Amino acid sequence: MLTPRLNDKVLRNLGLPTQPFRLPEDCEELFKNTSTDMLINSITNQLSSNNLIQLVIGEKYSGKSCFCRRLLCEAPSKLLIKYYTVDSKPRIDDLFVTLLDKQHCNTGNIDTHELAAEAAKNVFRILRNEQQPVLLIDNAHRLPSSVLRMLFRFLDAISKQNRGSLKVVLVGERELEEKWHTLHKAAPPDETICTSLLRPLSRQDLASFLTFRFEYAGVSNHPFNKKQLQIIQQESGGLPGRIEQFACKILNSGQYGIKKFFSVKLMAIASCIAAIPLLTGIYFFWPTDQKTAAGYPLRPEPVNPLTTSELNTSTAEPLGESTLTQDGHVNTQPITAKTNPELVIDTEETGGAKYQTTSPSYTLRDSNWLRQWPDDYYVVQLSGSWQKESLLNAVAAVELENELIFHTSLRNNKVWYVLLYGVFPDRAAASEAILKLPMELRKSQPWPRPIGTLVSN
Repeated sequence: MLTPRLNDKVLRNLGLPTQPFRLPEDCEELFKNTSTDMLINSITNQLSSNNLIQLVIGEKYSGKSCFCRRLLCEAPSKLLIKYYTVDSKPRIDDLFVTLLDKQHCNTGNIDTHELAAEAAKNVFRILRNEQQPVLLIDNAHRLPSSVLRMLFRFLDAISKQNRGSLKVVLVGERELEEKWHTLHKAAPPDETICTSLLRPLSRQDLASFLTFRFEYAGVSNHPFNKKQLQIIQQESGGLPGRIEQFACKILNSGQYGIKKFFSVKLMAIASCIAAIPLLTGIYFFWPTDQKTAAGYPLRPEPVNPLTTSELNTSTAEPLGESTLTQDGHVNTQPITAKTNPELVIDTEETGGAKYQTTSPSYTLRDSNWLRQWPDDYYVVQLSGSWQKESLLNAVAAVELENELIFHTSLRNNKVWYVLLYGVFPDRAAASEAILKLPMELRKSQPWPRPIGTLVSN
């Protein structure tokens, strides 16, 4: 299925730097709702406690692949999931290769029986490491009956060794159930099967889904009114893929959202022009000491800031690993900085750190410093990762005009690192800053983001 796209004119009119319905690149971009949350929790619990084969059935465009991504992101660490998506010409050899470790992927001259034996060895190796191997198959309805029969024989052979079992999650359309019943005696008995349904989004979830997608694209809310949401709900049936299609159709046609946008924009321009004389009078007659208070808040500055030359590596604590405390907060433990350029932290009063380099030198701020700013101010999100070193190395030798902010948050009870750039009073200023970034940073498609969406979590 092709990802729905807005045309360039619509993107400009809505102030969107990226497509709102692009494929999620990481776990943070996956939409969550109560129904899917309950299904994910149910399946992960059953994978940990019994040997049932899990069938997850959904209609076309119901978000089956996103469900698989969520399962990969949110499964507990003791479940070692091997993910395989079925293409147009599936073979049993592809499933066996999926179960192998990367070092065993040279399988050009190995026949099916040898592949099965190597896959079984790796399953037993995972079990010896006190982990539970899981084979997750997306688009499983495309598997021919012959491949399903061989898969069931392989599962049976694993279980007969009495060393543990290989768990299987099959995600596909409804025809998977029909194909299952045609296997007759070759299929496992019904009592070993657990079937779940991916349900369409409710009307409330649909609005939340659109808001979520547009926020990640760079605007604070979706551009649809109540009538438009009703049309999208009726036409899509609540299926995420269809919701995206009809949302793009409405905006690209200009029948609803774009006309509304232009009318609001023209009204805003007219109001600004009419207010110019009034604002001019206020500015010249307003007391000088109150002009700052009437405008943007003052930029928070560190107390007794230290210059680069005043930083002392022998007394400063380097940025360390972030861990979780019992009350659910992120705690940073000092470790020795190993990256180049050398990282040096100011005292607690300075609210940040500096990288000492021979060429560029920039300030690295933390989450506490970010919370000093108003929620409606903007930052530029450069990238996010589970590994902080990869984020810092990407900007270690880049010349930057503004601060970098190293923000940490909790996702799935793990620490998620986000690298942010600058603080700006509005989206326009943040978007302009993106255009001035070095090309190597713009390749990752940075986007403006309100501070409130980061620090309110």
